[in-house]
Amino acid sequence: MIPIWKDIYVNLPGNATQEAYSIAINYTTVYNGICYGEGDKIIRINDVVADYFTRNAPIIGYTATDNGERATVQVRVRNSAGDVVFSDIVVDDYSYNNVNLEEHIPYAPIGRTIDPRAPIVGTVFSDAQRLIYTDGDFESVSTPLGATFTKYIPSTASKVTIGGNEWEVVAGCARYVLYYINAFGSWEWLVLNGRATKGNNYTRNTVKQKYDNGITSARGEHNWVNEEQRTIALRTGYITDEGAKNMHHLIGSTNVYLYDLETAELRPVVITDTASNEQTYLGAGAKPIQYTINVRVAQDFIRR
Repeated sequence: MIPIWKDIYVNLPGNATQEAYSIAINYTTVYNGICYGEGDKIIRINDVVADYFTRNAPIIGYTATDNGERATVQVRVRNSAGDVVFSDIVVDDYSYNNVNLEEHIPYAPIGRTIDPRAPIVGTVFSDAQRLIYTDGDFESVSTPLGATFTKYIPSTASKVTIGGNEWEVVAGCARYVLYYINAFGSWEWLVLNGRATKGNNYTRNTVKQKYDNGITSARGEHNWVNEEQRTIALRTGYITDEGAKNMHHLIGSTNVYLYDLETAELRPVVITDTASNEQTYLGAGAKPIQYTINVRVAQDFIRR
């Protein structure tokens, strides 16, 4: 089963300079085309399938998936000889949250470090995605399959590996780490090596009372309770071009936690930024890339 957001490329083998092909959805041909070029040719079929979903979603069958009720269709591609060169189920799912795809590694790192004071939180779906930490020349596999894990690694470890992605273990001076669910539905983290600026926003609840200069309780307007929202502007360390491409996984996440490395407090936060702009080293005038991420603590604090 393939979500519609994932690029679907189909190979049309052959040596002819052009190759006719057809796309059938639920056994009905909906598109005929010709692909030009030398040797094997590759076509992308997402646009045709997405257009079919748009026009036929109210009448096609729905099948329950991990993401709720999504429309699914059987897609087949045939070459000019009538041979089926592609066959699979495509689901009308733009949520990105499909971590059970074959050979899918659900990680998109922004930073490549982890502070040994912080727990590692990850998701494991196959042997290739297990957590491995390297301590000297020794490697240890640490996680079971099919689970989200939280684990502190040995302070002597030099690196950790999950799904082929490596993070260097760095005992730095960072104060905060953001944990978040990326667009693939897996937990990731970003150590924030830049400065953090805290702020408080107050909603004041007041009541009008009588005023009597001789009585302290009759002070006129009374501020009987304040609702306090705590905000933090978090500055990242230097981000590579590759990491900047993945920044949308964090900015667009709906499940984010802020971990204080000094107090070991973990609080849910809401990212208040409304845009994620991809930066590059050259586009920034050959200067290192940094981001400011604005968050609001998800709980209000009451002061009476």
